[in-house]
Amino acid sequence: MTTDKKTDTAIQDENLFLKKQITQISGRLEDKIAELSAIKEIGSALKDIHNFGQTCQTILDIVIKNTLAQNFSIMLLDEDRNRLFLVAASDPDHKSFVEKTSNIFNKKNLDYSFRHGHGIAGQVLRDKKAILVEDITKSPLFVSEVSTKVSIGSMFSMPLFVRDKTIGILNLSHAQSHIFHPSDIRLFNILADFISLLLFTSLESEKLLYSEQKYRALSENSTDGIAIIQRGLHVFVNKKYEELSGYSAEELGRIHLDSLIDFPYDEESVSAVVYGFDKESQHGQLVRAQMTAKDGSVLEVEINVTGIIHNAWSSALVTMRDLSYRRQLEKKLVQFQKMQAIGTLAGGIAHDFNNILAAIVGYTELAFRATAEGHVNKKYLREVLNSSNRAKELIKQILSFSRQSDQQKKALQMDLIVREAIKLLRATMPATVDIQHEIDRDCFILSDPTQIHQIVMNLSVNAFHSMLEKGGTLKINLQKLDLKKVKNIPGFRPGPYARLTISDTGHGIDPQVIERIFDPFFTTKEPSKGTGMGLSVVHGLVKSLKGYISVKSSPGEGSVFEVYLPRILKGQIEKIEKSEECPTGKESILFVDDEETLTAMAGEILVQLGYRTVVETDSVKALEEFRASPEKFDLVITDQAMPELAGDELAKEMLRIRPDLPIIMCTGFNELIDEKAAKEIGIKEFSMKPFFIKDLAKTIRRALDGK
Repeated sequence: MTTDKKTDTAIQDENLFLKKQITQISGRLEDKIAELSAIKEIGSALKDIHNFGQTCQTILDIVIKNTLAQNFSIMLLDEDRNRLFLVAASDPDHKSFVEKTSNIFNKKNLDYSFRHGHGIAGQVLRDKKAILVEDITKSPLFVSEVSTKVSIGSMFSMPLFVRDKTIGILNLSHAQSHIFHPSDIRLFNILADFISLLLFTSLESEKLLYSEQKYRALSENSTDGIAIIQRGLHVFVNKKYEELSGYSAEELGRIHLDSLIDFPYDEESVSAVVYGFDKESQHGQLVRAQMTAKDGSVLEVEINVTGIIHNAWSSALVTMRDLSYRRQLEKKLVQFQKMQAIGTLAGGIAHDFNNILAAIVGYTELAFRATAEGHVNKKYLREVLNSSNRAKELIKQILSFSRQSDQQKKALQMDLIVREAIKLLRATMPATVDIQHEIDRDCFILSDPTQIHQIVMNLSVNAFHSMLEKGGTLKINLQKLDLKKVKNIPGFRPGPYARLTISDTGHGIDPQVIERIFDPFFTTKEPSKGTGMGLSVVHGLVKSLKGYISVKSSPGEGSVFEVYLPRILKGQIEKIEKSEECPTGKESILFVDDEETLTAMAGEILVQLGYRTVVETDSVKALEEFRASPEKFDLVITDQAMPELAGDELAKEMLRIRPDLPIIMCTGFNELIDEKAAKEIGIKEFSMKPFFIKDLAKTIRRALDGK
């Protein structure tokens, strides 16, 4: 080969090499131009910042369109958890993902995260500098914490900075290796700076809006009045503040705090915060003050004052709470404690009184049964029994204070009982009182007929007394209703209710005594005209039925009492049992009571009913006798309150020996055991003293016959 030919070949090879280099450089220049276009587009986007989601989507579109990246993702740093979390991403199919800002603020963006120093992204976060991986397969840094459908051959990650603080990471990747070049680092860092500014600005803007919406919702739904004060003037108030003051927000903007609230200005620290003299105080000052509302009324309020900066001005954040509601709760608590104390006293009285009354009833019934028909004593004894029955009902009323009434609650039709009470009222009240009524039909509740009758009669008689001098109108209404919302009353829940309303046009109730009208023995009547027990009995009965009673009254304008009782949707009308003869028997009964009078009386009654009877006043001896011959007795009747060995303990020991033994427990009053607790022990029947012979006889047969 000649020298000239060799030279031509070398020139051709050199030209091919140069052409190849020029082509590569041209390609790189085109890439750089495209990347510069991306920077230009992102720079233009800074002029019109949208919400965070739109901002992320704009960045995704621009980067995928103008760079070599097939996959692009944005991860932000959660400083509290010290992890990077994915907030936006795009793949080769141009499918994009943008996290909801609410999930970011509420820390619910839990997917695809890297901890500090973990994987390429974690190392970029730790070292605060970009990392280029030209071939993923040869890099020990690459770690994927989640399964992904996109293939990655090369990857470029760089930090996002705002004021020298790392806020996140950008990740660009391609399916092929060696796509990105070290010369890209400078250009991509410029791109990252623009993206950082755009993300930070839009996110902070939306975070501010999110915070404003959240705190506005809290403010508007707060039960406290909230205001921001600058130099004594209102610059912001919530709805509750408007409601308490009676002024609109516009009016309050012109009202000085001095003309609205009487502060205890001897507390200089509070005054300094309110008027902006104390510009650095962040500690709340809690004081009580008086606020004069627009209508002239004066409210006692509790105010918390805290120094804040609002719109670059020293301000005071004022939180106001109306103390009138707290006063009402305190009064209700005092009333509850008072009723609780009276209930305890009533229980103690009832126990002794019922034992005495049981003996009176028992011996009177024995005498009545032994007296021939037509004898004059028969009439007298019948009156004693009638009086004893009224005394028994009175004890039930007293026990309603301590919720220990022995009346069994059953499904009954309240409207029928109210109508019967109205008939009785018409027959007893004078013509000067006009009785009007409106009664809903089929109003079923869970109660005892005598309880409802007492409530209607006591409230109606109380209304009649208020109209005694001038006459008037008595209105009795019974309404079925479903309460969706109820006031803040302990134990009072939404649901179906029967509302009994009894109103009058009488002289009304003095505001100074209205809070005491339900107190036992409290009355404004003359000693000969009232005992003060009527309304207190109603209060106790309503509470025992899990209801609520309220009263509205003004002097000279009459009174309105409203009773709310839980209503049942299905029920059966209470049926009155027909009079029956006393059932008898021949079984053997052990009767145990520490009162000698009662054991003697019970022994005679049981013998007359045909039973073989053993009576015992000592519960320990009764247990010994039972242990000696457990099969001797078919039934045991025991009192509860006895020395040494109480009735429930006696029953447990006997049932341990004979589990099939029928036991009846009788008690005058006891806080430690009721019918439910007695049944859980294994006691067949539970009865309150005093008991009439017929009632005792039926109870015995139910226990013996297993009915």
